[in-house]
Amino acid sequence: MSRLGTVMYVLLENMRKIAVHLWPVMPEASEMMLEQLGIQFAPEKVNLQGEIDSGTAQGRTCSQEKEAKKSKKQSKQAKEEIPGVIEFPDFQKVDMRVGTVLSVTKHPDADKLLLVKIDTGDDEPRQVVAGLAEFFKPEELEG
Repeated sequence: MSRLGTVMYVLLENMRKIAVHLWPVMPEASEMMLEQLGIQFAPEKVNLQGEIDSGTAQGRTCSQEKEAKKSKKQSKQAKEEIPGVIEFPDFQKVDMRVGTVLSVTKHPDADKLLLVKIDTGDDEPRQVVAGLAEFFKPEELEG
């Protein structure tokens, strides 16, 4: 019987660690997993050491499941109202690239814009117009 307890503890603890590691890319799924494990999640207090206590209730009752679905629906509606927030499937469509800033000059016709040349590994450097002039000096961005 103690072997079964050990196996269950290791299983649940590893599920908790997976949920914590999943949080940056799938926060809703991660929080749901942690809730089912009976854990209150706070990103600023992440602990990858053992955290599940013996005797912690796992899973949900049917009424808790209905309440969770209702809460999730309300949460999703609230997120839709926040400007600038996109859902994960939309984020997956983003073509994000990393490059080295080669040069930065002020835009000749605008006070708040900078002309930025970036080496992204393509044949030619890419020129980008960035609205960063009020926050950065051109020399701060080079390199």
